[in-house]
Amino acid sequence: MKTGKKFLAALCALGVLTTGFAGCTAGKYDVPDLSSQALSFSSENEDQLKKITDEKLSSYVTLSSGESIELNLGEEKTFDQVVLREKGDNLNKFSISVYANNKWEKVYEGDRILEYRLCYIGDVTAEKVKITAEDCIEPVKLSEVQIRASAERTESIKVSQYICFDDHFDEMAARTDNSFSGYYNVVTDAIIIGTISLDEQGKVVIAGGEEQFAERMEAFRKAIGENDTKIWVTVGFDMKDAEGNRDHNATADFVNENIEAITANIKAFTEKYGIYGVDYDWEYPEKSSQWKAYNKIITETAKVTKVSIALPPWGIKLSDEAIAALEHVNVMAYDLFDERGDHANSFVAGWDSIKKVMKSGIPIEKILLGVPTYGRTTDKSGDAWPSYKDYDLGKWGNLIEDYPYTTADGEKKTCDAYVNSYGQVRDKTALAISSGAGGIMIFREGCDSDYTEQYCLHRAVEEVIEATGK
Repeated sequence: MKTGKKFLAALCALGVLTTGFAGCTAGKYDVPDLSSQALSFSSENEDQLKKITDEKLSSYVTLSSGESIELNLGEEKTFDQVVLREKGDNLNKFSISVYANNKWEKVYEGDRILEYRLCYIGDVTAEKVKITAEDCIEPVKLSEVQIRASAERTESIKVSQYICFDDHFDEMAARTDNSFSGYYNVVTDAIIIGTISLDEQGKVVIAGGEEQFAERMEAFRKAIGENDTKIWVTVGFDMKDAEGNRDHNATADFVNENIEAITANIKAFTEKYGIYGVDYDWEYPEKSSQWKAYNKIITETAKVTKVSIALPPWGIKLSDEAIAALEHVNVMAYDLFDERGDHANSFVAGWDSIKKVMKSGIPIEKILLGVPTYGRTTDKSGDAWPSYKDYDLGKWGNLIEDYPYTTADGEKKTCDAYVNSYGQVRDKTALAISSGAGGIMIFREGCDSDYTEQYCLHRAVEEVIEATGK
């Protein structure tokens, strides 16, 4: 249950909490309205304490590489989150340590903070907390610290996952251990991508044929077993021009001219195969006429089956009717390159993505924050797509150094590639749960390590949900 905003505002005024949520800040979407409880703490340096608890990015504590700030909880307290804000972007690595049983223990490592980062450390009981700037480009301006204890989430948490029906699927689904089936201990909504599309008359087209699809559906349901995982399909409806490129105007015309056939054929298909719903991924409508067509296919399809969509956190122009018709929105919070070339850092592909989608009118409870199981090179190449499963990065590692790849022109290159670590996926899951988002989306199954692996990213999501949600 979320704490009342008036109560929180009163505590802020008394200086009891170090907060950063709605009711204590001026900007509606500056920081999330977290359900977790903020704990009080003190510091021997009163000037430092004031700067990291006044909820202003403009005031901060400066830390150089190797320097720390130490906070005293007054007594042993149990908590699982540390929220940090930074003015600027100067960190390469930071850590969080806790003091208990007369010794310090490092419990967390991260790369960057930026404007907002929720660090999930798992339940710890300690007297003190220490934040250390392990490595920074220039002195770090640490502007806010919160130490928080998760409240149990009473609303259900969704975990959607995109999966391809391909040769990799055939191999994984045939396994008799839980290296594949274990994913569905946590995945609530599995979305088959790249198999179903619509032709120019609105008829359903199954890549590989109906017989193969039916066999794979049977194998998939067997792998899911008794888990209550809903099966969705992404339905492609992009029309092409004479050169084979996507033609958004033609796609809009197709929807407007064939909507009755589209919905009738989708209804028949989903009923035949016991599909829970369809997922749309139009990349990307630009004109108002195209958005009107997108709104139409969403609202009309929702009359015959459940509908979700995949969206980037920008340029969204859905109608109120379309938003109401959607069961949830899978936010593509990846391929969002920043100045360093990181495509899915904890801020831009975390809270910043959620708040941008909210500003488009989509309620937070319908938002599933996307986490990638693949990497992108920091030179932003479209030819380099490393999979998380192919690298042993431990719990905190999020950089594949000197990743080799070949360009479309045949040139061999190397470049560092950025991935989301196990720890980082835990952070994003805890953020989704504590902020009231609908849950997490995983893109995609085929790039994650086996469920039996210790640092499988599906297991990172599961760990936080088991600890803080339901």
